[in-house]
Amino acid sequence: GKTFSELHDLEELYLQDNVLRKLDPYALTALKRLRILDLANNYLGELHSTMFQESLSIRTLNLKNCTIRIMEAGVFKGLTNLYELNLEDNHLTALALDILDIPGLRILKISNNDFSEIDGESLNGMPSLQQLSMERSQIHRLSFDTFSNNKHLGKILLGNNQLHSLPGTLFSGLDSLREVKLDGNRFQEMPYEVFINTTTIEFLSLSNNVILHIDTSRLNGLRNLRELDLRGNHIISVSGFSDANFSRLISIDLSHNHLTALPMNFFVNANQLRKVELSGNKLRQLPGVALSARNMPNLGWLNLTGNPLTRVHEFSSEDKYPSLEEIHISRTNLTMVTGQDFEAFPGLLHLYVNNNLISRVSPNAFQSLRDLLTLDLSANDLELMPQARLKGLERLKLLNLTRNHLKTLEDFPEDLKALRVLDLSYNEIQSIGENTFNRLGNLLELYLDGNWLATVSSGCFASLKKLRVLDVSGNSLEYLPLNAFQPLETQIRSLRVEENPLRCGCEAQELWEWLRDHQKLIRGSRERDKEDGMGVSDGEGGLLRCQEPIELRGLVFLDLDPHSFCSEPLIVNLIIQDVRDSSVIILWQSRNHSGLHGYQVAYHDVDKDQEIHGKILEPTSRSIKLSNLSSNTQYLICIVGLGNWLPQADGKTPPGQFNSSVDDLVDPSSLEMLDSPTSRCTKVKTLEKARVIVVSGDGAAMSDSSGAKTVLTRRLGLIVGCCMGFVVFILLVSVLGYLKVKKQREAVKRDQQTVPPEYISYRHFSIQSGDAGHNNRVNNNQDAEYTSGYVNNEGHTTLTV
Repeated sequence: GKTFSELHDLEELYLQDNVLRKLDPYALTALKRLRILDLANNYLGELHSTMFQESLSIRTLNLKNCTIRIMEAGVFKGLTNLYELNLEDNHLTALALDILDIPGLRILKISNNDFSEIDGESLNGMPSLQQLSMERSQIHRLSFDTFSNNKHLGKILLGNNQLHSLPGTLFSGLDSLREVKLDGNRFQEMPYEVFINTTTIEFLSLSNNVILHIDTSRLNGLRNLRELDLRGNHIISVSGFSDANFSRLISIDLSHNHLTALPMNFFVNANQLRKVELSGNKLRQLPGVALSARNMPNLGWLNLTGNPLTRVHEFSSEDKYPSLEEIHISRTNLTMVTGQDFEAFPGLLHLYVNNNLISRVSPNAFQSLRDLLTLDLSANDLELMPQARLKGLERLKLLNLTRNHLKTLEDFPEDLKALRVLDLSYNEIQSIGENTFNRLGNLLELYLDGNWLATVSSGCFASLKKLRVLDVSGNSLEYLPLNAFQPLETQIRSLRVEENPLRCGCEAQELWEWLRDHQKLIRGSRERDKEDGMGVSDGEGGLLRCQEPIELRGLVFLDLDPHSFCSEPLIVNLIIQDVRDSSVIILWQSRNHSGLHGYQVAYHDVDKDQEIHGKILEPTSRSIKLSNLSSNTQYLICIVGLGNWLPQADGKTPPGQFNSSVDDLVDPSSLEMLDSPTSRCTKVKTLEKARVIVVSGDGAAMSDSSGAKTVLTRRLGLIVGCCMGFVVFILLVSVLGYLKVKKQREAVKRDQQTVPPEYISYRHFSIQSGDAGHNNRVNNNQDAEYTSGYVNNEGHTTLTV
């Protein structure tokens, strides 16, 4: 009794789920301000009359599942402020109800007891009762006056009893009654009489009974009814709608019955009806006229799941459903979607046609659904989804194509620019093209898990600037596409890559480094799975493991040391060139490595100097000249690759610190001058410095510096002389060539002016007679003179006739 004696101001006391077997008399006396007392799930067994005193101000008392069998009379008499009492799941009988004398009680929860003997006076001690829950209480009958003294009842729950009928006046006088649940009883017929004058009821449930027929004309008393639940009966027909009055009805649930058709005047006067649930019946097509705007102008939600539909519309119809926003056609016998199936639903926002047998979608099948936000085609038999099938869906936010048989992906059309979530998981996709997702700039979540992906183009995700979730787990990727992931690293929040047959070799080293830098992405995915109940019980779910080589199979990839799966050195080759007395040139070859942050060139004098000098170079560097070296000295030179495989202090070189011209001293403890997977070393000896002695005219030896100057001057003179000789040679060759060409041109010109000689024929010597002969002779004489002159000029030959 002294346990709570000092807790005078305590208002809430929770003692549930303990092993309390007894509460001492007057144990709560000191708790004058206590308002909530929870004793649920204990072993009290009996409630004695001294347990709750008159001075207590308890409003809520929970005695659920306390194995209570006995209650003494007046046990709650002093609790004048008690508002809610919970006695569910005990071993009480109807006799206990007679003991309950709590005039101010509003809520009584007393389900799962044995009230098979309840009578008309059992509830008389609670005149202010507003909510009564007596479900699972083995009640098989109720007296007409059971609630006669409970005029304020607004909610009565009598589900899962053994009732098969109700007295016609059971609810008489209950002017505040709003909700009645009679589900899970044995009604074979609607208890029409009990609802004749119950005009205030808004929610009525008679689900999971064995009712065969509904005559709605006999329910006219339910003129304020808003929700009617008749699911899970054996209803084969519904009638009486022409005389029914359901002007305020919003929702009707007739799912899981045996309806094969609906009357044409189905709820014809229910102008406010918004939701119709018809799943699990035997309808073979959409009841066109029954659900059209002529009967239900405000119908916005329709479920036809689990019906043996083979087509959406059996016949071409002009009936429209302008207000319909959401329709479910799942688990049916649909094998194709035609271009006319959804033309009657211009205002549709959410379309679910999942878990069917659909193997074909006609071109422009969804083009009329301009406002569609959700399209669920999951768990069908689709092998291809061409661009034309998704035309017109300009406002689509979610596209679900999971668990089909898609083998290839065409580039998604520009119409899907508003898409936020795309689920392509558990198909048979083998590759992702470069431009597949290029037009999905607003995509937030992309699921590609459970496919057969073996190759992913490096730029396939580059245009997804808003992507937050990417899942490529459970595929056939031996080499994860790091180049495809890298453009996403600034915005992505969850990346899933586990359950791929990863080949852990040198080519995976860059991936290892990138994932180590972005472990939060991987860890975040696993944590979200655990929150959603999808985590693996051993805590190892969501981990990327090696598949090859065989000695690493099953090991967690990120737990490995890079040297354990890659023994190939980073610096493949190191070459020394142009060795002089004070400088050398170093060249090297390196494996391509995106995790490489730069190179460090370190060197020191092998024999004397213990100080290590170094330079930091950019990742693109492949050569360097080391100057200011000592002559005739052996140096150890190392090239070290810098990356996140080294400790944080050395692995990441801050931008702007690359310097190939200034030597820095390197801490010997931070760098081992040895060959390793990330470094390569070599030794080189500089040349001995040349010493030149020049004797002056007076026989004195000149200094090295003046001798060097003399040598340089001689070399310069030699070079200048050679250049001048070469110029003179070129000029001479040019002049001779010009003269020769000029002479050839003049000879050709003379040959062109020469006319070939005309040979002398016998006609020059012929003797002519008469005048004609005289004339001919005159002419011939003239010709002879001309010819004679020509021949004399050319051949120096004289001919006289």
